[in-house]
Order: sequence, then structure tokens, then C-alpha cells
Amino acid sequence: MVIDWANAAAGSGVLDPALMIAIALTAKANAEPMERRHIDSFIRSFASHFDAAELRGAMPEAVALRAADANVTEKERAELLGSEWPIPEA
Repeated sequence: MVIDWANAAAGSGVLDPALMIAIALTAKANAEPMERRHIDSFIRSFASHFDAAELRGAMPEAVALRAADANVTEKERAELLGSEWPIPEA
């Protein structure tokens, strides 16, 4: 998977994977229960490659940035803001 967005090099490096997780969380808004479990599994696997404490620390900013995106639907925004972050503990 390759995600190329304009702000990838701006700010904290851990913000990039946190934004990826925020994007994946919005995908759960339109997913069936089995798909939701797969999305959570993907997030856990992806997150395991980063420092969990740093990633959790970056999530509030990532969630705020994603929630402010004009392309995010209200349903996706509600999912994002109401989701727990399936990030494994260190």
C-alpha cells in the first residue's frame, strides 16, 4: 500500500502513521461487521511497526485533522470520533 499526501513530510513523523489509522477508522463507517473486524486487524498489524505510546500521543491530532477534512462524511466523522483506537500496547 502506498499513500502519498501533500503533508507527509510536515510535522512529527509519527503523525503520518496516525493519519493512516484515522483514515482507516473512517472506512469502518460503511463497513459490515466482518469488514470492521478486518479493518481493526489491519490497524493493529500496521500500528505494531511503530512505538505504541508515540502513536497514541499523535492520534488526537490525526483524528482532529481527519475530522476537519471536508471530504469526510458525517457518518465517517461520527465513526472516527466515536472509535476506540485498536493500537496494541507496547
